[in-house]
Amino acid sequence: MKAVLACMLVALPAAAQLEVFTVRGTEERPVSGLVALGETATGEALQAVIRIRNTSDLLATITTLSLSGTGFTLESAPSLPKSILGKFSIDFYVRFLSESAVTDARAALRINTITITFSAAAVAAPTLYLLETDGSRTKRTAGVPSIFANTERGLRSSRTFLLDNPHDTAVRAGAIAVAGDSFLWNELLAGPMDLPPRSSRRIEIVFQPATSGLKTGALTIDARRYPLEGVATEPAPPRPSISVSEETLKSGKQVRVAIRLESVSRANTTGRLRLEFTPAVSGPEDPGILFPATNSRTIAFVVREGEPVGLFSGSRDTVLQTGTTAGKLRLIADTGGYTAEATYTIDPAPVVAETVTVKRGIEIMEVLIKGFDNSRTPEQVSFRFFNRDGVEVPPGILTSLIADKFRTYYQTTTVGGMFQMLAVFPASTTTISIAAAEVEFRNGYGISRTERLSF
Repeated sequence: MKAVLACMLVALPAAAQLEVFTVRGTEERPVSGLVALGETATGEALQAVIRIRNTSDLLATITTLSLSGTGFTLESAPSLPKSILGKFSIDFYVRFLSESAVTDARAALRINTITITFSAAAVAAPTLYLLETDGSRTKRTAGVPSIFANTERGLRSSRTFLLDNPHDTAVRAGAIAVAGDSFLWNELLAGPMDLPPRSSRRIEIVFQPATSGLKTGALTIDARRYPLEGVATEPAPPRPSISVSEETLKSGKQVRVAIRLESVSRANTTGRLRLEFTPAVSGPEDPGILFPATNSRTIAFVVREGEPVGLFSGSRDTVLQTGTTAGKLRLIADTGGYTAEATYTIDPAPVVAETVTVKRGIEIMEVLIKGFDNSRTPEQVSFRFFNRDGVEVPPGILTSLIADKFRTYYQTTTVGGMFQMLAVFPASTTTISIAAAEVEFRNGYGISRTERLSF
């Protein structure tokens, strides 16, 4: 019996393929065995983005990921084991940082069976610290902003930095400068600056913004750039107060109102002046109590830098019309987070006859009176007529009780305490000899009389 040798051929599964790249922005560069990170100052980091890509369609697993070498570390490395789907990749960082000078630092990165060498160098350089108000100090790293306190535009604040040489040899800051139109040296400083071993020097940078908003700058020491940031705020406007041209307000007047500031303003802002009125009498609202410039009870003003008062369309005050109704008038000014108030009482007063017009006919006299009663309580009106010699014309004083008529009128009027009254006097003979008249009103707050009016 012959022996039969049977051979079976079995296809082995293909292995997943891993490739390693360095990444800068959107550019990938394949790694061929050595990655030179370059040179940095002591205390400042160098790092590279490392990308591992599974170039096959199969699942790949990373079981080994390690880095050995003084000053080198892995950052954002995945936990192991790490699986990578076909055509996918993972990223992590290789970082180098040394506090001491070194000319040729080396590290070995192992990825499964792949070994990559990294090289870097650190040059002895001073270390920058920011001195805090409590006496502590914070190490500054290039690229990380140092924040200044919020500062009003036109004013200044400062921060103190410490340039420290931690080495046993002298170091030099060859070029040192401050950039940014809002940042400057407190005392002019220029490189080169030599620091003996284990010594330090304070430097003070001033933040002095001319305009408001976020301001940026930088402190540069040789090739290192330390960003500076500060926010410039608008100055707070001064506290306002309300000033009225008359100490006592009366009905039927126009007075001037100003917004005075406790100091000359350093700020530019806006404000609003408004009035509230509480009548002392019943009846419809008085529309005549307002600011004529806006024909309303509200008016805007601005506060400008360098001005001691608020400005109403460029004017340092505005007109307030007091209307024809007794009551309490309250003025409120709002600006810059402040509110100022002033309250005035307009007392009830006797009737005011602003104009009296006489129309004379052959056997009739008509007297038209325009005026106001801010108490809305007219009770009686009296008339006296005189001839050309100044003698009173019979029958003498003519009186009319008017309380009921005015009470009805004031219940529906929309013009406050204003009124227009026409008095008609029939005559039995010609009125040609009548040459003057006087009118007298009585209300709940007194008697008022016109001057003798000639016509």
